[in-house]
Amino acid sequence: MTRSNNRHNNKLKNLATTLGSMLVVLTIAFMVLSYTNVRITSANSTSSNVAASANVQSYCELGGAPQTIAFGTYPGSGGSYDTNSLITANTIGNAAGNILVSGTTWAYLSNSFAVGSTDWSASSQSSFTGTPLTGTPTDTNIAMVPLPAVIATNDIYFGVNVPAGENPDTYTQTITLKNSCSGSANTFSVTATLTVSGSCYVSVSNSVISFGNINPGSNTPDTSNLVVVQDNGGNVNANILVEGSSWTSGANNFFVANTVWDSSNVAYTSGTSLELAPGNLINTNIEIPYPPTNGANNIYFGVAVPPGEPAGVYTQNIVLENLC
Repeated sequence: MTRSNNRHNNKLKNLATTLGSMLVVLTIAFMVLSYTNVRITSANSTSSNVAASANVQSYCELGGAPQTIAFGTYPGSGGSYDTNSLITANTIGNAAGNILVSGTTWAYLSNSFAVGSTDWSASSQSSFTGTPLTGTPTDTNIAMVPLPAVIATNDIYFGVNVPAGENPDTYTQTITLKNSCSGSANTFSVTATLTVSGSCYVSVSNSVISFGNINPGSNTPDTSNLVVVQDNGGNVNANILVEGSSWTSGANNFFVANTVWDSSNVAYTSGTSLELAPGNLINTNIEIPYPPTNGANNIYFGVAVPPGEPAGVYTQNIVLENLC
């Protein structure tokens, strides 16, 4: 009985050993097959490299919001504005370049004056000075600082000189800035404005009148002593105003009203003449026409000496002014 049991147990042990060996073999076989499958899969996949490139070009550009310059109001007799009105433009780009500047004629409707009445400068000036603006782009030699770093700014200053005699109007001029380097031919326009107001003034071509010798109780026969009055540089019509002082010679004097004037050579006693009034500017209604090339007009004077007036050299100051 015991031998029978031992044989049975030995068979079971042998079977267990056999099964264990088979399990080890199967495990190894599975690992080998799995490894083989991975290698087969890897051998069937492909990959490629693609080379990308970009050519970053060198360029410079000006940027910024549109700006205006308001030069203010000037009289028709002319005037200048200091070259200190600033335009600041931003640099957009990676290359250095210079600012080019040009401009248009100052104009309003049919009225105009020269583009060169505007000056530009790389620095602020306390007077009208610099380089005259032209219609052709001019290299200012003001460098445009390239990016990166900070947003660089580029400054240029302008002034204007208004010629005498311009018609009263509000004039405009377009100032154009652009870059000097290739790659981006951008422009940056600024509108400049100024107002010319109406003005007039007078000057005289002769500042001395000599009435000569006159006896007491007598007068000049007519208003033949001529003063030529001119409007040199005004831009609107003007009327002549006149006044005078009393005649004096040492302690002696006689009335200002003894002097008369007229717009033409007439008899002293003519009704078109008018007495001068001290301290009271009188409108003669003699008009100096505009333009100034036609601006000469005449005013004539005569004088009467009161009876019994002491002898002497008498003088009087005659004042002429304009009204417009």
